[in-house]
Amino acid sequence: MPKNKYLRLKAGKNAYQQVLNHNLRKEDIRVMAAAAAGPKWLILYELDKFLINEFLPSHPQKIHFAGGSIGSWRAASYCVEDAPQAIDRLHHAYVHQAYSDEPFGNEVSDGIKNIIEEMLGKNGFENLQNPTDRLLHISTSRATFKTNGKISLAQKMKFVKPYIANIFNRKNLGRYIERVMFTNAPHPIFKPDGLKSTNLSISNENLLNALCASGSIPFYMNPVVMDGYEHWDGGAADYHMALDYDIEDGLVFFPHYRDHINPGWFDKYWPGRTASPEVLKNTVMLYPTEEFIQLLPEKKLTSTDDFFNHSDEERIAIWKKVSELGKLLVDDFQRILGGEVEENLNTF
Repeated sequence: MPKNKYLRLKAGKNAYQQVLNHNLRKEDIRVMAAAAAGPKWLILYELDKFLINEFLPSHPQKIHFAGGSIGSWRAASYCVEDAPQAIDRLHHAYVHQAYSDEPFGNEVSDGIKNIIEEMLGKNGFENLQNPTDRLLHISTSRATFKTNGKISLAQKMKFVKPYIANIFNRKNLGRYIERVMFTNAPHPIFKPDGLKSTNLSISNENLLNALCASGSIPFYMNPVVMDGYEHWDGGAADYHMALDYDIEDGLVFFPHYRDHINPGWFDKYWPGRTASPEVLKNTVMLYPTEEFIQLLPEKKLTSTDDFFNHSDEERIAIWKKVSELGKLLVDDFQRILGGEVEENLNTF
């Protein structure tokens, strides 16, 4: 059979053999990971809809959803009672967000808060605090320094230090940025990786703040202050959620918009700084081909640059078109589920 044109799989050493032997079975999925990176997620919208509506509803056991930044919002939409409507609400609110010519600070922070509240809907807060078989993990990056929320050259210089420290070793990042995972699960689901990590239980007091903090991009938005610490975008610590998930068997399922996985946001500037095969041993990643990327408007993934390079009307039209093209990924995914696995499966 020919390879898919638009969607492929990559798998770690354990996951590769499991998928090769049994195909990609929903009952094998223990964790679903969702990456950061803002508007890049739009190519995955139709796939999210398919997974929510067709693939995962009859999943026979508990499944963990872990995400940072926009990934945490997507993960949360999977976990609420009206998930099919929640992902649609998230998409609509996200695509139609609009700001002034220089959107920084309070304006954007208020905008993302509105998006999250729209996604959660009437019962989302209650659902996420009283989970059943869908467990949520929201990654934020807690700073060991303070910027007092003021977007300035001084604030930018605060982030230069972790950037430089990270060049030499990712573990150095912990001097400046610590991972905080807000969760409604009874215990952590990932193994220590050298970056200081704290697990906090989701509560009525911190849920909205955690989701807002997870998407608070430095230099564009304000940090979210919790317990005296500034919390920033979860992508700073966990850009592509490349964690060593503590599962005895089964798979980590990762629908992605790239063909590689970077541990943290600072790592994306270094092509060789990708997640280790050992960490990804249980991971199955879906990713778009270059042929798919060439179909997109401007032949590239959507990004925050679109706010500055296009009028709101132009940007919204582009984002809708990109979202619609995601149906091609769904078609290829269905072919994989139908048995076209081996020819579309690569290893990390």
